[in-house]
Amino acid sequence: MLCVVSMSYYAAALNANNLGGSRFVNVSIGGAMEVVATVIFYVIVDSFGRRKSYMIAMTCCAVGIALTPLAAIWSEKLVIVLSMFGRVTTSIGFAIVYIYHVEFFPTPTRQTVMGICSACARIGGVISPYILHAGENGEIVAPCLGMAAVILLSVASNVFLPETRDQPLPQNVEDALKMEGLLSTSHCCGSAKNAKNEKEKPSSVCSLNHVETNI
Repeated sequence: MLCVVSMSYYAAALNANNLGGSRFVNVSIGGAMEVVATVIFYVIVDSFGRRKSYMIAMTCCAVGIALTPLAAIWSEKLVIVLSMFGRVTTSIGFAIVYIYHVEFFPTPTRQTVMGICSACARIGGVISPYILHAGENGEIVAPCLGMAAVILLSVASNVFLPETRDQPLPQNVEDALKMEGLLSTSHCCGSAKNAKNEKEKPSSVCSLNHVETNI
């Protein structure tokens, strides 16, 4: 997810120079959209949960990107509006993904996994400038539709992930599997019984040794 979010975010940020009007005004509006995105993020992340918030934000982003070629036919100002809308939604998705990954992975592996995810995000950032120049002779249909398709694929893959809102942080791999629903209750009960039996074994051995000593 971080690779896709990073790709779409930096593509929206770098596209400010390609928009109509003053590039300085466009960059300033883009910075203001970051503040708006932060406020919206705090409102929706606890109201809808991490998974649904990400899916809503990135679906809106994909729709806005897909509509950009049509907006370019009608009005230049509409393209700017859609571009800033994409900036807001990708900023929201970026913030959600970082919280989601921290709450999703168990404590022993959280730091390592976050490093791997950050590396994947850098890959998306490297790809984003090439997407902006992918169209021939300034054509934007293919880049916009391709990016929208990748974002929707990321949203679809997010359906299979569990919701982490109001859930305790997983302290080990077993807790993470319980959160995903991959660890059944019977397996947990069996593990508890095995652990109980392991605890009882030393006491029985000690009692046998005590009997042999008395004999």
